[in-house]
Order: sequence, then C-alpha cells, then structure tokens
Amino acid sequence: MLKRLTNGEFALALLVASLFWIAVLAWATSYAPANPDKKACYQAAEKSGRSTEECKTFWERTTSDPIAMFTLVLAVSTVGLWTATILLYFAGERQLAHAKSESEAADFHRNVQYDQISEQITALKDSAVAAEESARETRNLVWNAEATAERQLRAYVHVRDVVMSEMNSGFNPNIEVIIKNFGQTPAREIVNTHEVKVAIDPRESSFALDRAKRGEIVDLAPGQETFSRFSIPFNQWEDMKPELNAKKQVFYVFGRIDYIDVFNKPRWTEYRYELTVDSRGILDETSLVVDGYAGNRAS
Repeated sequence: MLKRLTNGEFALALLVASLFWIAVLAWATSYAPANPDKKACYQAAEKSGRSTEECKTFWERTTSDPIAMFTLVLAVSTVGLWTATILLYFAGERQLAHAKSESEAADFHRNVQYDQISEQITALKDSAVAAEESARETRNLVWNAEATAERQLRAYVHVRDVVMSEMNSGFNPNIEVIIKNFGQTPAREIVNTHEVKVAIDPRESSFALDRAKRGEIVDLAPGQETFSRFSIPFNQWEDMKPELNAKKQVFYVFGRIDYIDVFNKPRWTEYRYELTVDSRGILDETSLVVDGYAGNRAS
C-alpha cells in the first residue's frame, strides 16, 4: 500500500527524477553532431576505420538499439507512473477529506436530529405527566364536589328523643323512640332495630342486636319526624323496678336505624339511652338520657 506523505517527499522525488532525466537528455543531445557535420563524421569514420555510431543522433541511436529504446520507454513510463501515482494520491487525499467532511456533517446532523427528537420526547413526557396531573386534579375536584354535595344534600336520620311512659300505671310501660330526618333530602326503607337491657357497668358486647326486634318506619321527608313504639311486659318491669330505684342496675334502651338516602347509599345510626333515677324514684313518664359516644354513632 502506498504510504501517504505529508512532508513533500513524493514531490521532491518526482522533481529530482525529472531533473535527472532532463539532464541525461540534454547531455546526450549536446554531444550529438549537427546536420552539417554529420556527413563529415561519417567520411572520417570510414577513412579511419572507426564505427559510425558516434555520428548518429541520440534519437537515431535509441531507435536503432532495442535496449536503448526499451530503456527510454521504461524511463518515460516510470515518470508517467510516478506522475499518475502522485495524482491518484492527491485525489485519494481529497476524496478522503471530502468523505471525512461528509461523515462529520452527517454525524452533526444526526446528533442535532437526535437532540431534537430527545427534546421532543422529553416535552411529550412532560406534557403527558402534566395532563395526567391535571386529570387527577380534575377528578379530585369532581370527587370533592360530589362528596360535598352529597354531605350537604343527603338525609340524616337520627333519634331526637327516647320517652318512657306508663311506668307506674299498672300497665305495660311504653317506650317511644322519636326519629327525625335532619337532612335536605328524603330517607326511605327505614328500619329500627331495638332492644332493652338492665345491667351495671356493662361491656360493649352486652349491647349486641342479634336477638333484637325490628320495626319498619315510613319514609321521612326533610325535617319530618315519626316514632317507633314498643312496650315492656308489666311483670318483667315490676321485677326490674326495685333494683333500678336502688340504683343497683341501669335500664338501657339501644338500637340501630338503617335507611337509604337519595344517593341510593345505605346509611345507619346507632343509639343508646339510659333511664336516670333521682331521689324521687322512677317517674311515670320521662325522657331518657344519651349514654355517651360509644353507642351513639352514625355513618
């Protein structure tokens, strides 16, 4: 493979070779006899018996001698080959430089294109994230608005009061659970599950409603109230009274109200009331008192 030279050695070699062959040709030509003297040279050579070769011109000696002719052709071919080689070398250098320039330009365009595409992808990702965040915020706003509207407009069915009567009449004492819709929309499918219990410091498990009675109640419009009434057998009540008057036991009324609101969601309210006995003993009719938070919760 031709070694690429960048310090001008090839050009110097070509110059030296060209000068050498020009000098040879000039020397040979300078010693060739001129045309007027050519005839005299031949005559002198014949007289003296010398060879007539020295009377011939450089071109005549070259063309008449195959070896000389071959040498001339070889020299010219060598010079031409050197010239072609040098031209090919410089042409190759130009092509290489052009290819390198094209490659660098292509790489530059590819890098620019890649950067642009990367920026577009990043922008699309950021846009997608922003859109997702916006959609999430919108959903949250909608859910919050729906929840707020639901809280403001739904039905709220609670116990307004629990009243006991006929407790000293000789008849079955009556218990009325007064139920009211405190909400802005109607409540339907209302069911009151209720029970009574006599105990002292009872546990929460004592207020189970597994065997409790159930009573259906009419639908309630906003602000409307009704009552759920039930009674205690007289004999059972008479057995309880001494312990209640002595404050050894506490009488509880408890239960749960289930209903459906206007948003078709099931709701519930738990209630627990107790009968308080003061120095006057058990009155014939009185309202019961709410027994703390534990038994009075709602959805």
